[in-house]
Amino acid sequence: TTAGAKLSQNLLAEVQNLAANATLTEYYGASELGFVTTATHGTGIAAPQSVGTPFPGIDIEIRTPDADGNGEVWLRSDLIIDDYLWRDDAHGFRCVDGWSTVGDIGRLEAGALHLVGRAGGMVTSGGNNIYLDQVARHLDTHPDIKTALVLGIPDQYLGTKLVALIEPRAPALSAQDLVDYCQASLQKYKIPRAFFRVSDWPVTSSGKIATKELEMWVTEKDDRLAAL
Repeated sequence: TTAGAKLSQNLLAEVQNLAANATLTEYYGASELGFVTTATHGTGIAAPQSVGTPFPGIDIEIRTPDADGNGEVWLRSDLIIDDYLWRDDAHGFRCVDGWSTVGDIGRLEAGALHLVGRAGGMVTSGGNNIYLDQVARHLDTHPDIKTALVLGIPDQYLGTKLVALIEPRAPALSAQDLVDYCQASLQKYKIPRAFFRVSDWPVTSSGKIATKELEMWVTEKDDRLAAL
């Protein structure tokens, strides 16, 4: 059983090779929302890039969708918290008329929920709206990439430029390899402008990748990053 982030297809394949008879279940949820969706792999319940279908008693609604059907994910459930004890900002968890959201963005396809990111994880580059998680998840499907993270770095011309940080499996992997891979499935404006190799990810106290620290590494040209 896995949660916390969408399981990459490469890691999924490795687990299935190592434990061919195991049932692999991943779920999507949030501290504020409880369980939301679940996917059991190998049964055809969910498309590979979805986070699965709703748990029993969970109603999901996509609000203000864009042309691709992606909008803010709202849900109704008995598992949702009442509120925070201390509210530090106007974002994150919101509750209106019995429906709640934490700002995640996604779409429903054949009853399965596909997440593309969080509202705060969208950047505007050259006038185009881009969800960083969506680009990172595409890079995660590359067979020679173990982990990928995409950052939005301030840029004088574009406003924000996309920079990809990767932990590769193959030492010979080049930036052009990744540009070609992205061109096959992503619009041109979603292709990162630079690619860096990371050998040791900085993490927060909770064990998550420290994106703010990585942004500093990129802007300060830290030697812990190696350009592809």
